[in-house]
Amino acid sequence: MSVLRLSQVIDNDFEQLIESLLDLAQKSELKRSRLCVHPKDDSDLHVMAVCLSSESHVRIHKHPKSEFYMILFGIMEIITFDGNQIELERKTLSATSNHIRERIYYMQSSHYHRTISITDHVIFLECVSGPFDSNSSQYP
Repeated sequence: MSVLRLSQVIDNDFEQLIESLLDLAQKSELKRSRLCVHPKDDSDLHVMAVCLSSESHVRIHKHPKSEFYMILFGIMEIITFDGNQIELERKTLSATSNHIRERIYYMQSSHYHRTISITDHVIFLECVSGPFDSNSSQYP
């Protein structure tokens, strides 16, 4: 996945940021990119703008931390599952919606989940407590 740091784009306008994330995701093997707003992996709060292509596959997983999502561009689904991979909830978020419940989502740490881009690309803000631990994701 291609990663941008805030210092690389701080002087860009918002449309330039969107275009950069879309371009990086399209060129990435995983078909995703992210802008990390937090300064370091060991920061207490991680704030990221994540871009997913509809070609990107995010495995069902869970973290030991709750997560917050806010859609910025496109349409996405967040699907939660129980430990047997039975779907619990399917939440659609749309950047064109005027309803808060269709723009933001808070997920408890105990839920397996995956994110899917319904449009060609989606960009969403994801917030989670740090520090980052690459071994913290659990897969069913």
